[in-house]
Formats: sequence, structure tokens, C-alpha cells
Amino acid sequence: MRDLAINDAGDLDLQAFDFQLTDSKNDIVQAVRIILGSRKGELFFDENMGLYRENLFDKQPDFSYIEQDIVEAITKQEERVSSVDSVLFDWNKEARALKVNITMTATTGEKIEIEEVELGA
Repeated sequence: MRDLAINDAGDLDLQAFDFQLTDSKNDIVQAVRIILGSRKGELFFDENMGLYRENLFDKQPDFSYIEQDIVEAITKQEERVSSVDSVLFDWNKEARALKVNITMTATTGEKIEIEEVELGA
């Protein structure tokens, strides 16, 4: 599957006045980033899309609950991912900033890594 590529700023990736496309692996990475960057229920046309974020806003976040939310969001919403193998957290308590690194297995058997997804805790 191919899609329009989105750059790190969240805009369409335009190089030399030409839209860039994703390949299969990068398309999965982009789709997962969009899922994790969206609050579940915020899109009126698909209220089941996104990450349940309530566990992110606890004063003392329970990372096991957040990991469950991440795994559930990815495996239920991205059909090309067969499993989420690891979720590693980088928590900056003072700044209340949470980044995650995720390793997944695609339905093709390919390992996919996503680094530094900001969850905005």
C-alpha cells in the first residue's frame, strides 16, 4: 500500500514541487504515528481511531497501563501489524514529556522499529 508521505512537522512531504509517497514499511510507521498522535474519539468520522490517553495524564503514570493502551491501539487499528514486541518509555517528569520507542512485527514477518514517538503527557 502506498500513501502520501508526511514529514516530521506533520505536513505533506513535498520535494522539488512533487508529493512524496511512502513505501510499505514507512507506510506502516506513518500510520502508527498517526494513530498514536490522535486522541481516541476526537475524529467524528471514526471515533474508534486513536490512542486512549486518559492514563497519560495521571500524576504518577502507570506505564503498564499506557503500554496496554499503545499495544491495543496499534493491533486493533493497524491490520498490517501482527504484534507489538516491545514498548520502551523515555519519561521526563519535570517537563511531563513522554516519548516511546516501539518494535513491531508486520504481517509479512518484517520487524519494524519506531523511535521517539511523542505522546505529550
